[in-house]
Amino acid sequence: MASDLRIRSETRHAADAMVRLMWRSESGDDQYASVKTIDFSESGLRIRTPHRLEPRTYVTLVCESLGLRGSACVRHCTRQGPGYIVGLEFAGGMFRSKPRYE
Repeated sequence: MASDLRIRSETRHAADAMVRLMWRSESGDDQYASVKTIDFSESGLRIRTPHRLEPRTYVTLVCESLGLRGSACVRHCTRQGPGYIVGLEFAGGMFRSKPRYE
């Protein structure tokens, strides 16, 4: 059973913030969405979205309330209810400014 446990090296912080995403569809069209965060860590962000995002897709994101601006790679996309839970791993060059609420 211990092999089923996921051990993370970074703490996840609950967050209920809006994130603006942009990505390219398989056909090459630009796609845009405003989605909600679930939580975040130093290396990534978990979001809830109505859109299925293929793993290894790169997205550009902006989350003003968390002070995030840059790009991330989709690590997983799991169906949950009418939408999806998506894990994003920040790519190099993620700009982290001081969050608005601090």
